[in-house]
Amino acid sequence: MVKRRTQKGSAIEQESATNQDSVDSGLDTVSRPESAPAPAPALTVPTAPTVSTPTNPISIAIRDRVLTNFVKRLTADPVVITTLSENGFSKLLSALSYDTVLKKNPTDLYDLTQHVQNFQGSALQANIGDIIKEGGFGKIYKHKTDPTRIIKQITFEPDEQTKQDFFNNALREVFIQFYLYNTTLGNVPQIYSFAKEDVSVLGYFYIEMQYLQNPPWMDIYDYFDELLSQGKKINFDRFSEILLNVCTVLNTLEEKTSFVHRDFKLNNIMINKQTFKIIIIDFGYTTIRIPNISGEDYIINSYQPAYKPDAPVRFQQDLGMFLIFFRQYYINTGYIQDRIVRSFMNNIIPASIRTLSSFRQAYNVNGSVFASYNTEILTPKNVINAINEFKRLIQEGVLRGGSALITNQSQTARRDGSERRNGKRRSRTIKRSRMMKKSRRRSHKK
Repeated sequence: MVKRRTQKGSAIEQESATNQDSVDSGLDTVSRPESAPAPAPALTVPTAPTVSTPTNPISIAIRDRVLTNFVKRLTADPVVITTLSENGFSKLLSALSYDTVLKKNPTDLYDLTQHVQNFQGSALQANIGDIIKEGGFGKIYKHKTDPTRIIKQITFEPDEQTKQDFFNNALREVFIQFYLYNTTLGNVPQIYSFAKEDVSVLGYFYIEMQYLQNPPWMDIYDYFDELLSQGKKINFDRFSEILLNVCTVLNTLEEKTSFVHRDFKLNNIMINKQTFKIIIIDFGYTTIRIPNISGEDYIINSYQPAYKPDAPVRFQQDLGMFLIFFRQYYINTGYIQDRIVRSFMNNIIPASIRTLSSFRQAYNVNGSVFASYNTEILTPKNVINAINEFKRLIQEGVLRGGSALITNQSQTARRDGSERRNGKRRSRTIKRSRMMKKSRRRSHKK
């Protein structure tokens, strides 16, 4: 299994080289820090959608077409394909899915992993090119014959799991990404093929996938860093456009598959710097639901070393982690000073999780972090509604200028206060004038 990054940094699928193309729309030259923003109007929290089942699930026909394509990539054996496809793919999905009675994932996927093609002598081995990047997780290779693809090698780590568990977890993660791409086109990278290499005590898993090349693709953390290194600051227009796109992708994945990423850091979200399209990567902690032709949905949980297996899965935790990560690295550090952005963050992060100082505390490992009712604002639809409400307030002049926060009520109070102060000044002036006149009359009489 991939060693998951739990800190800032660039996504493992991307080249490390940065690009200095500037993005001017929605950005201003950095100026001296502004004073702390006044409180923004409180947001109304709508009712959260049901999190237990997809609200707009895919049809069984589409599901079966996707599963058929996955089985054909798993094996070329027609007998195995028939066996795995019988009874609504029950053998395939049961082997992959979370057991709601035993509260755990199956410990043995041998019946599936034994069919994964061997890397030695495969087309994947023939197309291994130069190394793009390497680390504790493994390596990323260029594809010799197709520059739009990469080959990702994941390395077995014997101190973390058994080799069989490594292959099980790798196959489960590949399945989730393959299923998501083919049911919500374009929201995650495409997977073309995969293979395993079992060498003595060593083990490797290879995945041929879409290459999100820089430029124009980079993770959002690196994108923000690039802008700030160019002397730019991020205002609410740019911030809200990116957050809207993130929420739109999340909402689609949730409605179709009850998707919860559970490791939703900024460096697991890719952005196209030209179009601001969003693609989500790295599904090592992800959970989804797949419709069953009879009975309860299948729950597919990817590798979860930190998560309790029966921890409630909540839509809120993805955007909760995203916003806490953003606040930790850009708001609390003072890199982003825009008053409306800061006020939005103060409003959108609920009181029940506002004290979380680090995104590491936002991992919902036992299901309790986002259990409070007032985290409902963090579902994608509700965050979209909050963004649109802030935009309306800006248009109406309630929120002004991107740097000053003035409400209509405070404008009235200021005007009334100014009138009272002017009235008092006039009164004091009249009194002084009368006193001076009396003093002059007394002096004249003497």
